[in-house]
Amino acid sequence: MTASARPAVDAGTLTGLLAAAAARLADRPAVRDDRRTLTYAELDRCSDVLAETLRGHGVGEGHRVGLHLEPSVDVFVAALGIAKAGADHVVVDIRLPDDRRAPLLADGGVKLVVARPEGRESLRALGLGVVPLPAGPAAVAAAAARPGSGPGAAPGIPATDHAERDLQRLLELLVQHRERQRNHLPPATGTERYLAGLWEALLGVEDVGGNDDFFRLGGHSLLAFRMQSRIKRELGVVLEYRTVLAHPVLSALAAEIDAAGDELDFL
Repeated sequence: MTASARPAVDAGTLTGLLAAAAARLADRPAVRDDRRTLTYAELDRCSDVLAETLRGHGVGEGHRVGLHLEPSVDVFVAALGIAKAGADHVVVDIRLPDDRRAPLLADGGVKLVVARPEGRESLRALGLGVVPLPAGPAAVAAAAARPGSGPGAAPGIPATDHAERDLQRLLELLVQHRERQRNHLPPATGTERYLAGLWEALLGVEDVGGNDDFFRLGGHSLLAFRMQSRIKRELGVVLEYRTVLAHPVLSALAAEIDAAGDELDFL
């Protein structure tokens, strides 16, 4: 794959989820800070611009890119743009002095950093390449800060009492989605495939694997009860509710279903 080639979007990753949300909720507010708001479509387009810029600098799978920004909507654009380029990000605290920043970046294998234009000189002095956020994201963000845009929550990203995004939570979600993509284990049995389809329908996620955890994918007690009811109705297998709760990993729950089915066959 060349540096400028666009990686395929996996529906099970955060970037895939963003693309799906942008298609369904294009004009809905997605992220905001004290000054600016981005809709889902704008967030998707802004991060696309940055991803293309990064690919033009040779960034791709396996690379690590520094993220050197004040907490704002720019962090969302940068983190998603880096992910779309196929790379991992390393967060750099802008409050650190140069003598502490340099070893942090070196240890992280970072040679390129995304930063606002006003911060690039100090980073270049450390021997780093700097990719400033392009004018597109800032312009789009300014246009989005209009009456009626209001606060809105991206899926799984909580807002604080002041309606600011919990930026650390977004970064945690990015890591979780990347780990899930790397560790994906396809369903191995008919029961596992049935459960994967059921979870995808109940939870609104895609590409569920045998090692996925129902609650980590967004499940809760009410959805677990609905799952129990559908298993009974569709498979004729009665599981105790506590059994469902005690086996949140798909392959483990499938094994419980198979064992309960074997008992029915024996009877």
